[in-house]
Amino acid sequence: MKRIFVLLLLFFVSIACVSANEDINAAESGGEILASQDFNQLRNLINGANDGDSIFLTTDYVGSGEISINKQISIYGNGHSIDASQASRIFKIDADNVVLNNIKFLNGNAANFGGAIYSDHPLKIDSCEFTNNHASYGGGAIYSFTSIDITNSIFTKNSAENHGAIFLESSKAYLYNDKFIENSANWASGALTSLYESNTTVDSCIFIDNMANQYASAICANNEINVINSNFTSSRGNTNFIEYFDDWDGRDGSLYLRNNIMTSSYLWDISYRGDTPIASLIYLEFLNQTVNSGDTVLVGNVYDDNKNRIKLDSYPKDVYNTITLEVYDKTNNLVDNPTLYLDESSGYTYTANLKNGIYRLSGILSEAISNDCTVIEAILNVGDVDEKFIPEVKTTYKKNNRNVILTTKISPESATGSIIYDVNGNNYSSTVKDGMASVTLYDLENGTYTVRTIYSGDDIYNRTSANAVTFIIGPSKVKINAPDLTKYYMGPERFVVTLTDENDLPLANNALTIIINGLSYDRVTNDKGRSSIAINLNSGVYTVFVDYDDEEVNATVTVKSTVLGKNITKTFRNATQYSATFLDSNGNILKNSDAEFNINGVFYTRKTNDEGTAKLNINLNPGRYIITAKNPSSGELYSNTVTVLSNMDMNNDLTKYYRNAFQYYIRLLGDDGNPVGAGESVTFNINGVFYNRQTNASGIAKLNINLGPGDYIITAQYKGLMTSNNIKVLSVLKTNDLNMNYRDGSKFEAKVLDGEGNPYAGQNVTFNINGVFYIRTTDLNGVARLNINLMSGKYIITSYYNYLSVANWITIS
Repeated sequence: MKRIFVLLLLFFVSIACVSANEDINAAESGGEILASQDFNQLRNLINGANDGDSIFLTTDYVGSGEISINKQISIYGNGHSIDASQASRIFKIDADNVVLNNIKFLNGNAANFGGAIYSDHPLKIDSCEFTNNHASYGGGAIYSFTSIDITNSIFTKNSAENHGAIFLESSKAYLYNDKFIENSANWASGALTSLYESNTTVDSCIFIDNMANQYASAICANNEINVINSNFTSSRGNTNFIEYFDDWDGRDGSLYLRNNIMTSSYLWDISYRGDTPIASLIYLEFLNQTVNSGDTVLVGNVYDDNKNRIKLDSYPKDVYNTITLEVYDKTNNLVDNPTLYLDESSGYTYTANLKNGIYRLSGILSEAISNDCTVIEAILNVGDVDEKFIPEVKTTYKKNNRNVILTTKISPESATGSIIYDVNGNNYSSTVKDGMASVTLYDLENGTYTVRTIYSGDDIYNRTSANAVTFIIGPSKVKINAPDLTKYYMGPERFVVTLTDENDLPLANNALTIIINGLSYDRVTNDKGRSSIAINLNSGVYTVFVDYDDEEVNATVTVKSTVLGKNITKTFRNATQYSATFLDSNGNILKNSDAEFNINGVFYTRKTNDEGTAKLNINLNPGRYIITAKNPSSGELYSNTVTVLSNMDMNNDLTKYYRNAFQYYIRLLGDDGNPVGAGESVTFNINGVFYNRQTNASGIAKLNINLGPGDYIITAQYKGLMTSNNIKVLSVLKTNDLNMNYRDGSKFEAKVLDGEGNPYAGQNVTFNINGVFYIRTTDLNGVARLNINLMSGKYIITSYYNYLSVANWITIS
């Protein structure tokens, strides 16, 4: 009897193995549970690879002993882990352009820098996880001393004395779509530190509850750093998210912030201590307040573009963190102009030693802090008053033949409302925006016109009017000749204006203004009545305005490019090339010249042919890229878009019930972007096993998925390209633990589902409990039941159905 039980047990254990193979054969599938391997086996696998090889991990690795990667290889982890057990660092990168993909780095430990990875060579990391790594000094997970790209990766609970997760030292780094969760350091940022000559971009990243006992919880930097489209949250609220200090160690850099969301109870989100201006737009925003004379009140603070609070720090103290407050009375007279020092517990405060009345608060931020600061003014009411400001309103005009542009400036710029223009009894209206309003009068007849301007006023500013202006429409005594200009980029041609009188005689020594590309240039005519400006603009079409004695004419300047290229769309690694033709600044073809291309951060030099054309092969992964061509003669930079399409499509994530008919499929595309025919081979990798499949006549290859319930990543490989999807296999056997009293009538239940998730009646389920096997059949609800009449105790019951097994506890009191 004992022998029979053992044989039966072996039988059920064997049928419980599952695989992704089309045949239900555990021996061939490789679907059995594999034991983790040690670091020596991983080291041998890496040392045995050649430059340019790809390694695909099929198991987890646990061990210790730093592994050097000294060849240009790519390691694809397929979700497997490398666990150093807190005994050593995991990888030291000693070769250029190593790629690490979909690997879990666990429990690395270094006595100095880089608990999981130490790199002083260009490195790319994608879709990896770094958990519980530690470095005694800096970079709990990663230390980099060169260029590094980290994308789609997760850093959790890494730690160091400094720089909890990543330490970048003189690196060119790009971080995209990464997550930093509960990383920590005693000093200089829980998540990321970027120092010295580094140039770092943090794009679309998430920072959650990272911690540092000093300085920033998320990012510290003293170099070129761009933080954009990222999200910061902290439930601790003990420090700011970003600490920037380029005044330290004599370094010059810049901080650029755009579209970041920061959520914390701490007063300051960003601390800036620098001697170079913040590179992005910031705001000096004043607050509307009502006070009594002599009160001290918070009047303003500094913010980025998304209302995140910036603390302007300074060393020495109170050098760069001051603002100059401007206090204007209701008639716009400056009545107070103090320097305000930062109160780190609140912001900028002001003691209002003013008479009762209404005042306007404005100010100036030091150019050492920002060259691009927008001031948001506010109203200060002192005492119980009911007053409004009296704005200044001024209207000017510009004539262009028989058209006239009326422009009104309202000061202060915070005024809103509308403007009414009364022109010889005819009214025209315009809305005030940013303190400006304008209308254009078209096709006016000869005559004299008087313009009266009335400002409507608003809740803060009184209704008022401007001084009347008068202009005359009629034959002009001056001729302004400003012909259109067409030239090549950096060509010698100039835009020329000639002034003559009504007898075509030149008007010498007359001042005029030329306006192009938003900039004004004042010029004086020579003895021939001519004036000109050099055109050193980028290629494009520009409208030029020439103003002289209230007359205005316009012309067109066309700057032709010396680089001729087109956007391209190609299938991955087909024969399509990017090409550009290069000319000198006179439009002549550049033959046998070195043209430079920049795409994806890499520079290439190619020779032009006899037609002035240089070509570049595009072997990048699918995506949208900007390629920039540099003309060796004119220096012009010209950009196009390169779109690389995948040679695989129609692949999607798959959710299926265990062993139903659903398959994973993918369509292969040829170099022309159309589906391939029958017989083309593609390799699938799932659960560490590789399968080759052939396409049908529609170019589609399929793979049956017969794995046990769980989450998997499947990777398809075709002609050097890999694409991945998620596979979720749902169980068709549903059970739960059972707690019962001795012989209380309770039954253990197992529910069976069909391939669509519906109850499956008439199916045999085998139960094994206490060494005895029982077969029960499901009812109309898909439930099979087993009476439990065992003595008090705790038992394991295993349910078997269609090669699937599930174990549960039965506890009998």
